[in-house]
This record gives sequence, C-alpha cells and structure tokens, in this order.
Amino acid sequence: VIYALLLSNVVLEGKGPASCWILELGPRSFIERKMDSIDQTKFPEDLNKAEVKSHLKKYLTPEVFEELKGKKTSHGTTLWNCISSGLVNLDSSTGIYAGDEESFELFAPLFNPTIEEYHAPYKIADGHKSDMNPDHLKAPNPDPEKRYIRSTRIRVARNLKGYRLSPTITKEERLELEKKVVEVLKSLEGDLAGTYHPLLGMDEETRLKLVADHFLFKKGDRFLEAAGSNRDWPEGRGIYYNHDKTFLVWVNEEDHLRIISMEKGSDIGSVFNRLCRAVNELDSRLGGFQDTEKLGYLSSCPTNIGTGMRASVHIKIPNASESPNFHKLLDEYHIQERGIHGEHSVSSGEDVGVYDISNRRRIGLSEVQCIQDMYNGVVKLIEIEKLQLGEVFPSVLNSPEVKSHLKKYLTPEMFEQLKGVKTSRGTTLMNCIMSGLVNLDSSTGIYAGDEESFELFAPLFNPTIEE
Repeated sequence: VIYALLLSNVVLEGKGPASCWILELGPRSFIERKMDSIDQTKFPEDLNKAEVKSHLKKYLTPEVFEELKGKKTSHGTTLWNCISSGLVNLDSSTGIYAGDEESFELFAPLFNPTIEEYHAPYKIADGHKSDMNPDHLKAPNPDPEKRYIRSTRIRVARNLKGYRLSPTITKEERLELEKKVVEVLKSLEGDLAGTYHPLLGMDEETRLKLVADHFLFKKGDRFLEAAGSNRDWPEGRGIYYNHDKTFLVWVNEEDHLRIISMEKGSDIGSVFNRLCRAVNELDSRLGGFQDTEKLGYLSSCPTNIGTGMRASVHIKIPNASESPNFHKLLDEYHIQERGIHGEHSVSSGEDVGVYDISNRRRIGLSEVQCIQDMYNGVVKLIEIEKLQLGEVFPSVLNSPEVKSHLKKYLTPEMFEQLKGVKTSRGTTLMNCIMSGLVNLDSSTGIYAGDEESFELFAPLFNPTIEE
C-alpha cells in the first residue's frame, strides 16, 4: 500500500518518535523527499566522501556552510536549493545551480570561486562585455566550395528579468513566462516568422517531425532533475521555429530561452547575423534579460554564464584530426571537439572524421569574440586538412625557427610540381615531408617512403643529399 501511494505522488511522512504517519497530498518527487530527510542545519557529510570531486565539495567548506545556511533570496531561494543536485549526484563536476538572479550575489562565497575556476583565466573583477553586433565579426565564408563544413549552429541562453530560474520557478510563473514569450515570437516577421509548438499535448505527427529534424529537446538529465528544473514536465515548455528551419527558440528548457540560429553550409556570418537580429528583438520586447556587469548574462548553471553562447560547425577533418598537434591547436584557438551526436559521443559510419567544433571560452569576452575564436580555429583546421591531403604549400616552413633542408629546397614551385605525384606503392610527397612538418627543429626533415621515392621526388632529395 505504501509503495502504491508513493507511485501516486502521495507522500508518507513520519512524525515524532511514535512514527505516526500522515498523508501529504501533492506532486513531490523522490529527490524532494530525499532532500527533506537531510538535516539542513548541519554540514552535508556526504561531501567528505573520497569519490566526490565537485566544485561544490571544494568550495563549500564547513565555514562557508555556516555563513550561508540561513540565508534566503527575496524569491525564497536557499543554499539547499543551490546545492541539492550536487548532493544527490555525488559524481557531479560542478554540483551547484542558481535558483534566481539574486543567488549569485547572496551565495557568492560558493559561486564566485566555482565560476573563476571553471572559466579560468577569467576573473570576476575583470567584468564582462557583450557585443551582439554582427558587423564587428570578421568571418568571410571559410568553405565556399562546401568540401569540409556541413552545417553551422550558434545558440545563446537567456533568462527574463523578474522571474526565478528553472530550478525554483513556480508552475504559475512558468506558464506566465511561456505566454509572454509566445506572444512576442508569434509577432516576428520576415525570415524570423514561424510557428510555436507546445510540448504538452503535442500530436504524434508533429513530434516525429521534430525528432527527425533534431529540433525536439527532451526532459533534463538527472543533474537538472535533482536541481528542480524538470518539475511539471512538459507543461509550459515548447519549441518555436521559422519557416526555413534556420531559427529556433526553446522555451523553458534548462533556461527560459535557448535562442538558436543555424543553416547548412559554412556561412558563419549569415548565421550570426540572424541570431543577433532575433536576440536583440526579443531583448527589447520582453523587458530585458538577466545580466550583471561582472558575470554577463545569467543562467542557472554557472558554467553557462557570460555570453551563454555555443558557436559550432560540423566539419569533416579526418586527416587534420590525426595530426599529432591536433589538441594543441584546439587549445591555441580556444576551441573544443566532440562527436556530432552530442557530448561524449563518437562519430561513426559515414560520419567518421566529422567533428562538432565549438568555442571553449564563454565569459570575459564578447559574443563576437567567441565566434571569432571558433572561426579562426576552423580556418586553421581546414588549412591543416588541405595540408595533410597535400593540396597546399605548408606555410609552417616559413617560420624563422625552421632551418631544415626541407625548408631550403621545398619551394612553393617545387611543391606544386610534386604534390600530385605518387609512387607505384602509393608514397606521396606528404609521406616524405611529414616528419619535417611535425618536427620543425629537424635538420633534414625528409624521409623516403620506398625505393622509387628517390627518383620520383628527386628535385627535393637530390640537393638535400648533395648538401
């Protein structure tokens, strides 16, 4: 009977030493019941377990806990609202979520060091500047022949002023917010005009269509579940997209709004232009988004504040990704790679060698700079892919520190002469010079792949041998 009552969202609570049980009616989750069982006046000892590695564990010291445990924002958010996910999920990497805009200030002793460590080398004292002017981006199409980049996608997370964030927002507030947002979305014109589809009551035909287009977002993971973001699912949530399917807005997912611009191909400037027009229009007509001078645009997850931006392309670079310097290059350009099916995924089948490349930095620099990071990195990856394919002269040889025979004798004219040549065993010019390109401190820098190489690539080998 007790088990059946729990499944029906009827909560049994023990009262007093006599264990006299009373019934509390209401949609209370297992996680809410679990949090209620914790003595919230005492430091959560589970954080002392060896397997816990989160920012929550690192920065919520007993002293910080004592300082913050009795505090509450004007919306009612407590320390426990902010840390519940990290306590339920001890394998969290961060473990904290803001319940509202005020949380970042009231619980700053926990949030600030977490933010600075995650977004290092950013410092809160340095502040944050936004720039949603597409004219400031220098990004001519990096792949006009459409050989490498399949698609481009840029999104930002935004939350409306005056409303709680997803972990603590009430059902009534969420529905009010949805109504307010949808009224504005339905009035958009031109290439932003489209249709809103609420998740609640969605017919099967529409659902399957959205799944096929990869537009449909699903219920949050266990970390968001424990934070409280999944309450009343799917009520108050929905998807808006334009007629060309190049502009989307997710309403009341992890954030109030996820605003997305995307299209096939590699015209990054076009995608950003559309995003800027949409974001600026929504900002002015919805009463503004939550932001501060120090932290930029706010999100419930501290890893997503600042620009709240993820700018990415799906790009086929099977050869560049095998370069020994691949990850070094990613770090240099502040970009990151993953499979095209999401975080921790690996591309397979016909998608082998296709990567999702995106900006890594999100705060302490503007939206324009985030996209410029991604753009510059992608241009370099395409250059390396072409280099690995032997299509372009390796400009790295022009570096002043290179002193090799390879640099001395492989002129651009000779490269053009030899780049398409291949021995009967398949050895190419790139096979012969790869060591000298990877190791710029080489003295010689060339290796023969087979007997025939010495004859076929003689314009390079002969002067090297004689010297």
